[in-house]
Amino acid sequence: MRILITGANGFIGSHLTAQLLQAGHDVKAAVRDPEKLKRRFPVIQAVFADLNRFTKPSDWQELLKKIDVVINCAGLLQTRHGQKLSSIHAQAPIALFDACVLAKTKKIIQISAIGVEGTSDFARTKRQADDYLETLKIDWTILRPSLVYGRDSYGGTAMLRALAASPFFIPLIGKGDQKFQPIHINDLCECVLLAIKTKKLAKKIISPCGPDIMTVREITSQWRAWLGLPSTKFIQMPKGLITSAARLGDIFGKGPLATTALQQINDSPLADFKAYQRTTGLTPKSFQSMLINEPSNADALWHARLYAARPLIHITLILIWLWSGLMGLFLPPDQLQHLFSALPELQPHAGLLAKLTGLADLAIALGLLMRWRYKTLYWIQMLMVLGYCSALTVLSPGLWLDPLGPLLKNLPILMLIIIHRILEEER
Repeated sequence: MRILITGANGFIGSHLTAQLLQAGHDVKAAVRDPEKLKRRFPVIQAVFADLNRFTKPSDWQELLKKIDVVINCAGLLQTRHGQKLSSIHAQAPIALFDACVLAKTKKIIQISAIGVEGTSDFARTKRQADDYLETLKIDWTILRPSLVYGRDSYGGTAMLRALAASPFFIPLIGKGDQKFQPIHINDLCECVLLAIKTKKLAKKIISPCGPDIMTVREITSQWRAWLGLPSTKFIQMPKGLITSAARLGDIFGKGPLATTALQQINDSPLADFKAYQRTTGLTPKSFQSMLINEPSNADALWHARLYAARPLIHITLILIWLWSGLMGLFLPPDQLQHLFSALPELQPHAGLLAKLTGLADLAIALGLLMRWRYKTLYWIQMLMVLGYCSALTVLSPGLWLDPLGPLLKNLPILMLIIIHRILEEER
C-alpha cells in the first residue's frame, strides 16, 4: 500500500517506517527535515510538512495524492520553543483528517497515548484529535499504547533509564508505585501493520500493552540490571523537590523531567491486556524477555547517564556566560588594566572593552536560556572562547603560566561546549 506517515523522525515513527518498508509498503514521510530523514531511509519519499503550520486541510491535499493509508505518529510531550502542543496534537492532525476525507483516503491510523482522559495539556490535545477522528465517515483506528520501549529510547523511557542509571541510588517519584504495562516497539509496530492489512480493527480504540503490570520501581530495577549496573537502594524524593526539578525542566526545555512528564507518570491508567489479545489476536512479549533478547552495549549506558547530565551541562554553560557577562559589566576598570601590559595604549579603553564583551556574554547566556538556534549558538560560543584565548595570549601571554590557570580553564570549557552541542541533537 501507499502510506503517508507523520512523525517519522521520532522514536515510534522511525521504527514504524522501518517495519513498513520491510513489509513491502510504499512509504511517504511528511517531516520538517526531509533531507535528514532521507539520509536514514534513502528508499522512501520524504516531503516537507510542519505540523506547527499545516493547520488547514489545503496544506495536506497535495501530499495525499495516491495515498491509501495515513498514519499519524507526530507527538510532543509539551510546548517548547518553536513547537506548540495545540498545533502538533490537535489542529494539524484534524486538518490532516479532514483532508483525508476529501481525498477519499482509505484508512487513518492515529497513534495516540494511554491516559488521554487526564488533565494535562498533552492529554487534552491528544484527546481532542482522537475525539474528532471518531466523528468522521472514514475507516479509522486509534491506538493508545502504554509505555513504549525499545533498545533505543526517547521521552518517558529515556527518563526512566536515566533514573535507573543514577550513580549512588535510584531516585523515585513518590513511592515509585506508579504502574505501567510496557510494550516493546516491535510489538506496537505489529499492531499497526495488522490495522493496515485488515478491517478487524476498524472504528476501534485500542490500547496496545504488554502482559506485565509493573511499577516504576520494578521497571527501573530491571533496566539497571540490563545496563550491567549493580543493584542499589531506592530513595523516595520529596514531592516539592520533584516538582521544582520538573519546573526547571520546563524552563530549560531538556532533561529527564518536566511537569507534563510528571503528570503523565502519575495519571497513567492501566489497559486491559486480555481485551487487547482478544481484539487483535496478538501477544506482546514480556518486558524481561525482551531485555534478555536485546542485550545492552556501552552506547545504552552512555545514553542513560548523559541524558541526566545534559540539563546540568546546559545550566552550567548558562551560569558560566552569565557570570562572565556580569564580571565584564561591573568589574572596576583598574582591575583589568594589567591584562593590557603588552599593549599599554589600550589600557584607557579596558572598561569599555570589558563592558562590550560582558554584554556579548550575557546575550549568549540569554540565547542558551531561550534555547535559541543551538547550532548557531554553538559556533558563537566557540568563537567567543577562542577569541578570548587569542586576545589574552597577545595582550598578556603570562596568563598561560598563572598557577590558577585563567586561560587554561578555557580548554575544558571548549570541551563542555562541544559535548553540549553533541547532546542537543536528539534526532
